[in-house]
Amino acid sequence: MRRRDGEFDHEVAAWDGGAAQSVRPCFARARGELLQCAALRRIESRESTLDLSGLGLSAVAPGAFDGLANIETLLLNDNALTAFDPRSLSGLRALRNLALNANRLNATSLPARAFAAAPSLEQIDLGDNAFATLDRRLFEGL
Repeated sequence: MRRRDGEFDHEVAAWDGGAAQSVRPCFARARGELLQCAALRRIESRESTLDLSGLGLSAVAPGAFDGLANIETLLLNDNALTAFDPRSLSGLRALRNLALNANRLNATSLPARAFAAAPSLEQIDLGDNAFATLDRRLFEGL
């Protein structure tokens, strides 16, 4: 990680099977927000997993993954997410697995229909967060 003009530059790994590909996206301002970034578009269309775990992200911008229609697994675990914007999943039409475990999410972090933008979702890991209750409409649209 290196500091450049108020932004941090992290390495992101995406893979399909065993073939790893790394890109250097332009994200993570000082507060750790993942921005929509052209570097994420360079991930080859055959890639099926995007691993953004453990980067200290506190937020993901709406549309951050636009153009990544073939991603089936998105790993956002082990970050510092305190909120989740449902629009951040737009563009992830093939998304089947989402890991949001080990963040700082709570019942107010996830609005009703939070995952409706990714209707193919089959598995969502929300473990190791601060949930006392969940909105019963949370999974509507799946």
